[in-house]
Amino acid sequence: MSRVYILRHAQAEAGIRDHSRALTQYGKLQAQMMGQWLKLNLHELDLAIVSSARRTQQSFDYLELGIEQISEDQAYNAGSEALEDLIRTHGAGHEDVMIVGHNPGVSDLANRAGYPQDLAPCSAVILEFAQPMAKFTPEKATVALWHHARP
Repeated sequence: MSRVYILRHAQAEAGIRDHSRALTQYGKLQAQMMGQWLKLNLHELDLAIVSSARRTQQSFDYLELGIEQISEDQAYNAGSEALEDLIRTHGAGHEDVMIVGHNPGVSDLANRAGYPQDLAPCSAVILEFAQPMAKFTPEKATVALWHHARP
């Protein structure tokens, strides 16, 4: 069973330069709490594909998961189809993969698997998929777990 962990970045500061916006103090706490929850629900997760935006990089860092990270420019504000392609490409050979990104792409990806709402900042949806990651498609996945970190 393959799993895809979809995570929206934690709360970020408002700013003109979107790519360089940092996490707020609240966002840092959110990410730490999400990291604690994820550690209780991890299976074989060993790879994270993280948007190159500062807030997603910081969100991943505050999770403190100790897994391999690929910083991906193409994940910045990507749509769900682009995120799906990144998961298949980078995730080939991995059983479980995390994607850390932005709305609306991460919400659309989760919605395509049947998750009924948009992801709030620092929300995660875990999908299960019965095929290798190289064949991932959200329509053939099921929502296994979800969580929203609220300090």
